[in-house]
Amino acid sequence: MSTYLQRLEIAVAAVDDLVAARQVQAIRQTIQDLRRQDLPSQQLPSLGLLPDHKADLMAQFSPQTVQQLDNLLNNFRSYLSRAFGIWSLPNLHTASLLKEKFGLQTVLEIMAGNGYWSKALQLAGCRLITTDSLEWAITSNTGAEPAVPVHNCDAVKALTKWGRQVDAIICAWAPNFNQTDWQLLQTYRELRLTSPLFFIGERDGATNSPRFWSEASFSAGPALAAINRSFRSFDFLDEKFFLVK
Repeated sequence: MSTYLQRLEIAVAAVDDLVAARQVQAIRQTIQDLRRQDLPSQQLPSLGLLPDHKADLMAQFSPQTVQQLDNLLNNFRSYLSRAFGIWSLPNLHTASLLKEKFGLQTVLEIMAGNGYWSKALQLAGCRLITTDSLEWAITSNTGAEPAVPVHNCDAVKALTKWGRQVDAIICAWAPNFNQTDWQLLQTYRELRLTSPLFFIGERDGATNSPRFWSEASFSAGPALAAINRSFRSFDFLDEKFFLVK
């Protein structure tokens, strides 16, 4: 059992609360799935204690323990990044909806990291071309354990090489400290690609560059709305799918 999960189990055992216990069970199951190289079937429930509920628990149990429990629940994404190299946690229901709603057969994933979204879409029945520059993997132990084979190829080269051969392009959690996402957007426009380009992340927040958010335009519609209903963020980050126009 990981140190994170050990601390979580100890904290929830000291706080007799069904809501927190259900959240811990969902986390426990997700970790078990990932260790078996499986993926969650559904999106995680919202994690963390709501303010009024937290105040009630602090009146009944050790405030320090309740605070620790809340911190651990809210930091599950951080644990996933350290333990598995996952920043965006896929689920099979969302992957299946993406395939169904947009008629996908072949998908290019760019800046894929360990390729967990590629794996989810493969399990949903798509063929994947999974790419990443792999620069991040040099300093991360988790980079040696991709979920699927990953081509060593930067984002712009990958889009140029394979963009016309696929039904969709997907990019999850582009970094917010460079402009690779903006360069990718410019290349997509210059090549006049017609395959939909999806970004997964948080607008004006944890992902993507400010220039990207200021210059990109996005589509809406019932298909995208259905996907985002299946992919409601499980923590304080407002993570969702964006479809570039």
